[in-house]
Amino acid sequence: MKKSQKEQETKKGSSFIRLSGLNFVINGKEINFFYLVFLGIVIYFIYHSSIKTIENIRLANNGKATRAIVTNKQKVGGKGTIDLTFKYQVNGIEYFNTQINEPYNLGDSIYVIYLESNPHISRTYRFIKNNYETDIIVPN
Repeated sequence: MKKSQKEQETKKGSSFIRLSGLNFVINGKEINFFYLVFLGIVIYFIYHSSIKTIENIRLANNGKATRAIVTNKQKVGGKGTIDLTFKYQVNGIEYFNTQINEPYNLGDSIYVIYLESNPHISRTYRFIKNNYETDIIVPN
């Protein structure tokens, strides 16, 4: 079987990629386009869920505690999820963050844990204490 000139031009070393309808042919193996899209979506979600977990572990191990004020509390969606927005200061700069399903009320003073290297990353002390092992202690 003779290969077309276009196939011969796109061949580089031992790697060979071509498009055949809705399938990719990579090194002689045919892979469906929709499979690749699905795989990409799965990798995207695994990556983003891992990022939050890694941030939480970093907060539990290396976080600093500071006071914050609850600035907004609102119900979002149809399942009763509550968004809680709080503000806090680090080195004179004000930061805001949102967390879901925390039992605080508007105007409450709470403790949050933030990363000194990136103060935008923060969680409520209650969340970190309840879900991760930490040595961070805040006054009552």
